[in-house]
Amino acid sequence: MRNADWLSLFRIAAAPLVALCLRWGNPLGATAIFGLAALSDGLDGYLARRQGPTSHGLWLDLLADKVLILTTTALLAGLRALPIWVPLFVGGRELAIAGLRVALRKQGLLLPPDRWGKAKMATLCLGIGGLLLARALLVPFPLYRPAYGLLLLGTALTLLSGVNYGLKAWRLLRRRR
Repeated sequence: MRNADWLSLFRIAAAPLVALCLRWGNPLGATAIFGLAALSDGLDGYLARRQGPTSHGLWLDLLADKVLILTTTALLAGLRALPIWVPLFVGGRELAIAGLRVALRKQGLLLPPDRWGKAKMATLCLGIGGLLLARALLVPFPLYRPAYGLLLLGTALTLLSGVNYGLKAWRLLRRRR
């Protein structure tokens, strides 16, 4: 396993730690762990490009992103810090794209992450991190609207990137015929 793969494993392990911190009333700890995990995603990508990606590393990276984002958004929805439709919508898109990737892979085709997916991840991480920090600092809603806005923008990018991946998959399949 390469260094990038270890960072992906760190992100997977970070998700339950964020959950435990929130459950035990330590939102600052949850914010710090989430922040480190989110930053590790960028470093993971850099290392993978530098050292050369591996096939299991690509899947591990995608899984780590999903585990971190879905766990944290579900927790925040459970704490009524954001509407329940956000993790449901993001999770539905993630399942659809994962299924699409598996179907394409069975045909020998690859649907790698692209700019839209990376922008979605970065924006969701900024929004979630902001909401966690606002919760840690006991900031009232009007003051954490920018973080909430970033989270909603990330949710919109979730839709756009999902449509983009669908179009890319369609083009891949058309070329294959």
